[in-house]
Amino acid sequence: MGKNILIVVDMQNDFLTGALANSAGVEAIPAVIKEIKNDKYDVVIATKDTHYDESNADFVNEDAFYFNTLEGKNLPVKHCVKFSEGWEIEQSVLAALRTAKEFHTIEKNTFGWDGWKDYLKKWDVEEVTLVGVVSSICVAANAIVLRHLFPNLTINVVKAATAGLSNEDHEAAMTVLKCQQINVIE
Repeated sequence: MGKNILIVVDMQNDFLTGALANSAGVEAIPAVIKEIKNDKYDVVIATKDTHYDESNADFVNEDAFYFNTLEGKNLPVKHCVKFSEGWEIEQSVLAALRTAKEFHTIEKNTFGWDGWKDYLKKWDVEEVTLVGVVSSICVAANAIVLRHLFPNLTINVVKAATAGLSNEDHEAAMTVLKCQQINVIE
């Protein structure tokens, strides 16, 4: 029997109370924790949006610094810099993640992660569910990447355990996901 995977997208301090604070994201924390604690998930994977600046110059070159990337030029708010407080997963979410049957973290430097196909080969995946922030950006991007890589996989997004930049943004993201044959769980 295949594994049921939960992907917790970018529940990091900078997206909740830090540089890109979002009260809707904070309000979604209890629903995210509820999903993490649901026994139906065999594996829980948390993504961490990961950017770099001068403080990381010992292991990345200047081209990787946030403000030198396309994202940094279009969203000039430094956030989720590796090893900063804003890069860390929110404490109550992290505490819940540590109770999962099996828990992993991946770092991604852009909205959707291109490593899902190889990474998920570790398990016989039957179903993937996503929760987290921001619904119209990283949650949607990862769900759509997964749909592209696994065209016959059951993919779900838990609406109450995700948050957009606004209610309109969130609803638009849910509509796009449904159009991609991704189940939006109300």
